[in-house]
Amino acid sequence: MSRTTWISAAVAALLAVGLALWRADLGRETTETSSEPIAVTVAGLALHVPKNAIRFPAQRRAGAQERLDVALLPPAWTGRTTADAERFDAPAESSDVVWVTIRPAGETQDSAERLATVHARLFVDEPLPADPDLGLVGRRLSPKAGYAGEEVWFEPGAVRPFAVRCYPLAPEAPPATCIGDEKIGPLLVEKRFARAALGRWREIRDGLAARLADWGIAPDR
Repeated sequence: MSRTTWISAAVAALLAVGLALWRADLGRETTETSSEPIAVTVAGLALHVPKNAIRFPAQRRAGAQERLDVALLPPAWTGRTTADAERFDAPAESSDVVWVTIRPAGETQDSAERLATVHARLFVDEPLPADPDLGLVGRRLSPKAGYAGEEVWFEPGAVRPFAVRCYPLAPEAPPATCIGDEKIGPLLVEKRFARAALGRWREIRDGLAARLADWGIAPDR
């Protein structure tokens, strides 16, 4: 190999490594405390989202995004600030942060649809005990169907019920995290929060809906 060819190959290799590291950095969550709004579009919908609500630096750029990953702190439903950074960094099972992913809905079912078409067929045992004021019904899912230790909580009698699936973070552990999603216009909005916060589900439902509407995500009327 000639000296020129060797140098060209070395440069190409270094560029490839640098590109790989750059892409990895774009996908790494970093802290941001500025509440400056950024104009982005997801699935063609124009949104204005504060920088400190967006988890990943690659998504803190104006223009089209394939998805947005967001972290918000109730009840103000704001992003990270220097005053509450520790709450954003707490373990997921004990955090009061709500994590949200916004992406195109496509043909994906949301939680209310899966409740009717999938999960309702997989209930086992009797309904889970719950405070009557909770306003939700809890049911265990069949471990034989791959849902070991998992449960679904849903709002009974509603046409489009609030519904989440709660799951353990380790085998044989109790459910620690709940996840649910909802179609809003062309978007699918997924929320994830600690199982310990399930009693505040109305606050989570209504507070998040109001904040999303501020950003430009609201149901069709």
